[in-house]
Amino acid sequence: MLNENIVSLLIPCYNGEQFVERCLINVLEQEYAQYIELILVNDGSTDKTEEIIFQLQKRLDNELWRFCYIKQENQGVGSAMNAALKEVSGEYLTSLDIDDLMTKDCISKKVSWLKANPSYALVRSNGYFLFPNQEKRLFYAEDYKASEDVFLDILNGRIYNWAGSYMIRTKKFLEKIPSREIYPSRYGQNLQLLLPAAYQNEGGYISSPLMMYYIHSESMTHQEDKSGEKRWNYTYGFQDIYMHVIEEICKENQKSSIYEKMIKATFSRQRMELAIELKDKNLCKRAYKELKDTKLQTEQDRIRMYMFVSPIKGIILRIIRKLGEK
Repeated sequence: MLNENIVSLLIPCYNGEQFVERCLINVLEQEYAQYIELILVNDGSTDKTEEIIFQLQKRLDNELWRFCYIKQENQGVGSAMNAALKEVSGEYLTSLDIDDLMTKDCISKKVSWLKANPSYALVRSNGYFLFPNQEKRLFYAEDYKASEDVFLDILNGRIYNWAGSYMIRTKKFLEKIPSREIYPSRYGQNLQLLLPAAYQNEGGYISSPLMMYYIHSESMTHQEDKSGEKRWNYTYGFQDIYMHVIEEICKENQKSSIYEKMIKATFSRQRMELAIELKDKNLCKRAYKELKDTKLQTEQDRIRMYMFVSPIKGIILRIIRKLGEK
């Protein structure tokens, strides 16, 4: 039995001493704090994360609806989320990365929206990317037109699924994942919460930016240091997670093969763009072939590939396309 009005907020954490105090204060300062069930999983931190958590525990116990602290050996974010999911008892479910922040009205606005729109399974919001130079950029432009089919938008790579940017009705997630266990990968956990709730349901959108997603200088450097091969293989890892979720939630559904093709097409396009960035024509051809195998390629995809692999042919195709539009 889920507790009405309660929001279960899941926060996995590993060696977060630099951010954990700021994050927990951010939760305590939420307008909706007295209805928050905070489930914090310490995934084997070796720094002062736990010490800082204990310093704030009295406030967390007194000011939140419930504070649940779980400590486990380091097993990765997926495992930490599975431990947290076992404790969820709220009507609503959301998550947050330890280094990101919410506006004070983030949770209250999402709860209000879901209460006002009972037929919707979830709501997501705009937010800010915050860069090391203090520059901030909206996730979505102010004139962004949101689709209610969040499921297809995710499969086609059209929207973000950052932790903190969405809230789902817990029962909609549990209808598809009654085991309360997601695929224990070290990434993709937000996607695995969102997709089951979005499947065969509508999702709403709040245009106000309600969270801050921090881009750290060290994470940017780490991304730049990754070899092309590692980044290439990373896309296959994420693709596998998508496939696993589809297999889990679309059992005995004839559309599952269509969804799988969409996923392959989305990641084939990502690999094609990566190949262009790496200036590797062979990888670009390989990615385009994978895309073509899905039969979901567009003329724009074809032109994009040839503009890199064979610019003259790409220009000819672009001219032919423009003439055809007249």
